[in-house]
Amino acid sequence: MAFASDREQVSQQPHELKHVLRKYNKRQTQMNQDKLSQMLRDFKSDPSNKPYLRKEFYAYLENSSRLEKLQ
Repeated sequence: MAFASDREQVSQQPHELKHVLRKYNKRQTQMNQDKLSQMLRDFKSDPSNKPYLRKEFYAYLENSSRLEKLQ
C-alpha cells in the first residue's frame, strides 16, 4: 500500500484553510476558517476517511450542504 504524500493530505494549517476557502470562492474570514476547521475535524473523526486526502475532503464538502454554511 502506497502512502499519501503531504501534498495530497489536508491539514488544519491556516494557509490550507484559506486555500480551500479560495477554491470555493468563500471569504477568508476568521469565522469561515473556524467553521471550515470544524468541518475538517469532523471529516478526520471518521476513520473511514483515512488517509484524509484533500480530494476526499473536497468531495465531503461538495456532496453535502456544508459549503452553504460558509460565506
